[in-house]
Amino acid sequence: MLAGDERLGGLYRAVTDLSMTHFGPTLLQVAPESDLERISIAFADSSFHLGWAQLLTGWLLLLVQAQVETALATGGVFAVSPEAQDELSGLSSEIEKALGKTDRCRMEELADGRYLLHNFRRQPGGAPRRLLL
Repeated sequence: MLAGDERLGGLYRAVTDLSMTHFGPTLLQVAPESDLERISIAFADSSFHLGWAQLLTGWLLLLVQAQVETALATGGVFAVSPEAQDELSGLSSEIEKALGKTDRCRMEELADGRYLLHNFRRQPGGAPRRLLL
């Protein structure tokens, strides 16, 4: 059901692909600063990466938005006051605004099943990179 969902399907497929033990996704997760000349594996605190933080936060925002919309669409199964409904509607617009920022790291699923990461960088001042998986 998740893989076929219009909004969460891409998220489900990306997380599934990144959690498998393939060399590319594994290297991207544990050695994001590597290049064609060297593999630079990071350990412990030095492995924080702004790109991963933004990507995961975006995925969590998508999940929260889907949960809120599902709760509101149940037709009264959940007791949600009109004030709370108005606030939750505002939350959806804030989530869309946050996800629409062009400078945050995001993942695009291509037609051939590969993924293109935009604005993948370790620090806020770092140069944004595009990576193809």
